[in-house]
Amino acid sequence: MSIIYEIASAAAAKAAGLLIPEDRSAVIIRYGKSRSQTVIFRCPPKKNAASSRRGPVVVYFHHSGGILSGGSDLPAAAARLTAKGYCVAVCCFRRFPMQIDDSFSALEAVTAYMAETGLGRRVILAGDSNGAISAALCALDADARYDRGIDCEIAGLLSVGGRLDLRRALKRMPWAKVALITMFSRCDASEIAGYSPLSRIADCDPIPVLCLHGKYDNIVPYAGAMRFVRRMNERISESGDASSGRAVMIEIKDPVYRHIRLTDGLWLENPKKSPLQREVYEWMEKISN
Repeated sequence: MSIIYEIASAAAAKAAGLLIPEDRSAVIIRYGKSRSQTVIFRCPPKKNAASSRRGPVVVYFHHSGGILSGGSDLPAAAARLTAKGYCVAVCCFRRFPMQIDDSFSALEAVTAYMAETGLGRRVILAGDSNGAISAALCALDADARYDRGIDCEIAGLLSVGGRLDLRRALKRMPWAKVALITMFSRCDASEIAGYSPLSRIADCDPIPVLCLHGKYDNIVPYAGAMRFVRRMNERISESGDASSGRAVMIEIKDPVYRHIRLTDGLWLENPKKSPLQREVYEWMEKISN
């Protein structure tokens, strides 16, 4: 019943959303042989006055692996963010655990393209659900970025209903669900838990973080995001660098915003009426300056 409720909610969000602009111009970047190893790069339309601002590029990882197999919310996300003056790189990837290697390869391709086109070095890494794993690991693992020669400055991390504490999540899952995950990913539970973004905070450079998560999320419990935010703020305090900003948790108490409704419906909302989109834009504006 909850799945039917969430699908209906997402459909309602799509019906209520603004029409996506007709401008479909985009640069397609291939970083591997698989069809899924693709980045779709969009910049603000020239007619948009906000496009004169050169802020960080938003590197967005979608939960399904990208628009090659994902939903209509991705063109909406690109449309909303480019309308605010940001260039957006939508990163597609293969299934987990190949997703992890693909995520760094996609970021490498994006930053190389940014260097070629004079878009600077600053990026905001963003992702929803499983995509937030990719965004967080790319943001937190400076050694992996260095090993690949990825030259960028992380302006911030945005998580929308993200899976940020894999270790605790696996411990609390029913054994049958864990068995399915390990079967399809061909990884054992300990290997999957090793990719938990929460475990990477101890050695990371502190960065601003914004987490949006529904309190009634029945797929990815919001407690994981809360632990991530709390630990990041502890890391910021330990570093003594207040200039790195803070980690912020927006706990959505409206029961409508369960997992699918948030991850697949956020960017389909009318931006003039969406308080959640407004929170994201204000945070992005703050860290972009």
